[in-house]
Amino acid sequence: MLSSMMKNNSHRVDYLNFKAVGMNGSFGIYVRGCLEEDQPYSMEAKRRLFICLDYVRRSMEEEKLVAVYMDIFDLQNANNLAFQEMETDLRNFE
Repeated sequence: MLSSMMKNNSHRVDYLNFKAVGMNGSFGIYVRGCLEEDQPYSMEAKRRLFICLDYVRRSMEEEKLVAVYMDIFDLQNANNLAFQEMETDLRNFE
């Protein structure tokens, strides 16, 4: 996942527990961040991802985490491909 944080205008979707799809209380995480010119990777996205995963570990049922969706963008090209995939998944798995 870190390699995706190193490229502008990239996205990544990791399906972690496909068995939880459609289960009551199942969920996904969406993270986006900007890759600044002087950064080796998107520190914003990494920070947000770690905060979300820590919250899941402390407060939720980890086995119900279905997927992690991540968009890395620059300020001129704000593509949200992972977000669009999340929307598609939500429509398909309802």
